[in-house]
Amino acid sequence: MDLRVVLLVYLFATLTSCATSPVRFEDSTPVSIELRSPDFAKYVTPTPDSGKVIVIRDSGFTGSAGKADLYLNGMQVARFEVRTSLVLYVPKGSHTFIVAGQSGSPIQLRVEPGKEHYLRIRVSIAGLALEQIPPP
Repeated sequence: MDLRVVLLVYLFATLTSCATSPVRFEDSTPVSIELRSPDFAKYVTPTPDSGKVIVIRDSGFTGSAGKADLYLNGMQVARFEVRTSLVLYVPKGSHTFIVAGQSGSPIQLRVEPGKEHYLRIRVSIAGLALEQIPPP
């Protein structure tokens, strides 16, 4: 077999194995209490001025390598394992979400009262990534 073909097959297998698969909220498990930080308590109860932010971590072999720490406005709120999710009730306004070790820019999310917002934590070739996704 040609060495170029072997190399291409190897590269394809390596690159595609880094990808993770999206998980529907209904198919996820809530982040366990021990992996929620004390700052999470600020976002447990809905108010008339809050919006719902649902964060879901993908599944996949590569994604299982470690936990993903989610920060909201500079404060850690939770550590995500594979196929876990968290519901946050965030006050209206602009908020910054980031995952520790994330490749790319933080997510600037304008939260609107009564509206649902979805964020996805995935693993890419460059590392952890956080992205806003449309509601299901």
